[in-house]
Amino acid sequence: MDAVFGSPIPVLLVGLVVGSALGVGYLNTRRRGLLIGMGIVLVLVVGALAFERSVKTDRERIAETLDQLAAALQADGLPENSPEAVTDAVLMLITKARTKSAERTRNMVAPNLKRAKITDASYSNLRVEIDKASIPPTAEVRFDAKVSGEGRPPWNDVVAYRTYPLEFAIKMVYEKDDRSDQPRWLIGDRIGWRLKTFGGHDAEPERFGFDQGEIEGF
Repeated sequence: MDAVFGSPIPVLLVGLVVGSALGVGYLNTRRRGLLIGMGIVLVLVVGALAFERSVKTDRERIAETLDQLAAALQADGLPENSPEAVTDAVLMLITKARTKSAERTRNMVAPNLKRAKITDASYSNLRVEIDKASIPPTAEVRFDAKVSGEGRPPWNDVVAYRTYPLEFAIKMVYEKDDRSDQPRWLIGDRIGWRLKTFGGHDAEPERFGFDQGEIEGF
């Protein structure tokens, strides 16, 4: 579905080819039926584009979850938001699976957000590989990120404000739980990350320092 609905280019190309053929035929024959056909093709292309815009791909849904995560983390820098409120918002995006690795993922959120205040978070270079054969469906998600922040008291003297370039590899899972009426892509029970290098190499799972053993199966 991602290949079909992920880009409007195939629809535009098909419409262009068919419309051009009908247009050439009309210019050569002046047959009214060909002109009507061009109008039908135009209507179909517009309808197909509207439908394509209305259908969200798995990649787009995964990006929505990451957007929500970035927004939750950035809210940490606002005076009206406490670490506890931000922690709750982040946990809403993590699976509730009852596995040791999932529990470890959830348990690392609160301590880290109590130690560090994040003022900006963004990601880029998103790469997604979907495995719909698994139950529930899973995805290997990799991306680059920039996170800006500083330590909270008493760690503010130890962790100065700076921007950290990071590489992430995350397992995400498509599931429904009691927090939502519809299935959604949630952060799964495996996370790998490391400070980004500038040697031009892509992030390989075995190069991640955190949870490295859990990610070897990717």
